[in-house]
Formats: sequence, structure tokens, C-alpha cells
Amino acid sequence: MAVEGSVAAQVIGENIAILELQQECEILDAGGPVYRPDPEWSYTDSLGRVHKWDGDELPTLKQVEVEMPEHCCECGHPTGESEWVKRWIVEETEEIVEPDYTVTYEENKVKGMEWCDLIALATVKDSWQPGEERKYIDFPWHGHIIRVHHVICTATETDIVNDKVQMHLKGGRLEVR
Repeated sequence: MAVEGSVAAQVIGENIAILELQQECEILDAGGPVYRPDPEWSYTDSLGRVHKWDGDELPTLKQVEVEMPEHCCECGHPTGESEWVKRWIVEETEEIVEPDYTVTYEENKVKGMEWCDLIALATVKDSWQPGEERKYIDFPWHGHIIRVHHVICTATETDIVNDKVQMHLKGGRLEVR
């Protein structure tokens, strides 16, 4: 659930109200394909048993590390070096199985840094000073509780007449609880 735009004044505790909330998220390019288990894939071993993905797991197969000799890319002869690679096997028959994956390239974008800007109104006694931090703040929003992590006060503006302080807060990740 994205929390964006302005929020009507919401009370945090008894004396602080959120006047505005803006969430921003930087989308990062993870670079490269995304591999997921192919739900259509299955393998029948030499004993006639069928193996297939169950979500992200292969419950009837065992993953083991196998030493694989490296070969020269030009002539194909062994180089004398080796590397350890993970392989799936049928435990009873020791058959090596290579399960299929689907590969997508358009899903390689991931949510990166997420932050939000808040404007809150508080009584003078409940206001924060610039630079003051809180581990998190919670406030109600459209029937949910929003937790903003790592909140810091960046500036304050005092309205002496109404004994109120408008606080400008910068927060980290938002969590809908």
C-alpha cells in the first residue's frame, strides 16, 4: 500500500497532529534478469516419481555442493582448477536434476531508499527541536496505523499566538500496520 499525498490532520498521541505526509521512493535498477521457479516444470526420475516446484521449494529433491573441474575456454581441456557448485539431486538414485526457471527482464527494478516528509503540528511542550530524532512514530491513517521509521526533525516554525509549533520531519521507511 503506497501512502502518498496529503493527509488530513491525524493525531499522534494527544498533542501532535500530522498535517501533511509526502512519501517518495527511489526505484533502483538491480541490473540483470530475475529468475523464478517455473511452475510448469516437472521431472520424472528413474523410479517413476515426479518432482516439481512447490512455490519456491523442491521438497522431493536435495541440494548438494559438487566439485566441478574447470576447462579451458579455448581448447576445452581441464585446467587443473575446480569450483564448487550447487546441484539438485534425487537422494535415492543420485540423479542430478536441473529444474527450470522463468526469466524476466522487466522485473529487475526494485524499491530502493524510501523516505517521507511530514509536517506536524504540536503544542510547544510536545514539539521536537531541529536535529532531534525518534526511532519511529505511529499515527492513524484511513483505518490503518502508519509507522514511520527513523524520524528526524529538520525545522520548526512557532506560532506564538496559538501556542503551536509546526514541525518539519523527515522519516525513513513507512510501514502499514
